[in-house]
Amino acid sequence: MKRFLLYFFFLLHIGPLRAQLWHFPHDKKVVIPFDFVDNLILLSVKLNGEPLSFLLDNGVKETLLFGQVDSVFLKNTSAVTFQGFGIGRPIQGMVSLRNKLEVGTLIDSVHHLYVITDTSFNLSRNIGIPIHGILGSLFFRSNVVAIDYIKKKITVAHSVSDLGLKVDKYDSFPLILENDRVYTQAHIETKEKRFENQKLLLDLGNSNPMMLFQRQFSLCYLAPTSGNI
Repeated sequence: MKRFLLYFFFLLHIGPLRAQLWHFPHDKKVVIPFDFVDNLILLSVKLNGEPLSFLLDNGVKETLLFGQVDSVFLKNTSAVTFQGFGIGRPIQGMVSLRNKLEVGTLIDSVHHLYVITDTSFNLSRNIGIPIHGILGSLFFRSNVVAIDYIKKKITVAHSVSDLGLKVDKYDSFPLILENDRVYTQAHIETKEKRFENQKLLLDLGNSNPMMLFQRQFSLCYLAPTSGNI
């Protein structure tokens, strides 16, 4: 399935709203089940009480909602024009402030999000299942998150020690954090040439296991498909 890169470019051209404030009910950690479709993580959420399906994507920074969801009541909206979709024209949308977003038992009562009102952008049509929005990388910035692809669950906690994982059983490797996105470096060898220290974006929203750009592999996409992160 083809991954649409327009969201990646989109968020390079708007300023961040703010960090998210997730509240835990009682426990130190929360376990959230998810559906795994075409290497994509889909979460059941509630936005102002309305049940929706969101894609978890660390390649996007803010929370996005697609405007075709007419049943959701949005708070404190104002019009905005999005630039940088890579299609040569601006996109009309909205900013909505201080909404209530629930992911499992996690609650953010003052959640800000962007709304894409242009109906030509429809992830549901391209993926084949209902997707109403995207939960971006600020979710990871606010929490400690462990993803188990085998058991299809996400554990969210305030600290690594609260996750209940035996960290010494896992291998570690260095990461690069730039503009709330996570990168790593790898060596790539083709039949003709070996490329040293190539920069790869670790992208949960990419359904392909790996994407390589032909121009000297200056930036690649790597999508985790199994195991834990």
